[in-house]
Amino acid sequence: MLKDAVLAILAGFSQFSLYYLIFMNVVNSLLLVLALRGIRRYRENLRSWPYKKMISSVYVPPVSILVPSYNEAKTIVDNIESLLAIEYSQFEVVVINDGSKDDTMKTLIRAFDLKKLDSPY
Repeated sequence: MLKDAVLAILAGFSQFSLYYLIFMNVVNSLLLVLALRGIRRYRENLRSWPYKKMISSVYVPPVSILVPSYNEAKTIVDNIESLLAIEYSQFEVVVINDGSKDDTMKTLIRAFDLKKLDSPY
């Protein structure tokens, strides 16, 4: 009698475990399908993202691009011209010449026609 009761409990637990695993696999499969649909919609929205409209907006904050330079006379003009070609509404490029021993500063002055400006700190 006790043996039959234990076998019945084990059989019931075995069936419960089987149905539980089937249920969980179905739920997880449905969640996977929903997630894949959401990812596809998200990617489609990214393709139609209004980048040009966003960068021309007045609500986009201005940015400062800091360019540290040390002995870069050969490449500094190309670097700065590349940075000035960025498509953004308001930005500034700040070149930090950290005591170069070559002609980095002279190259910048010649290339961009820089003038000395005395201003208070």
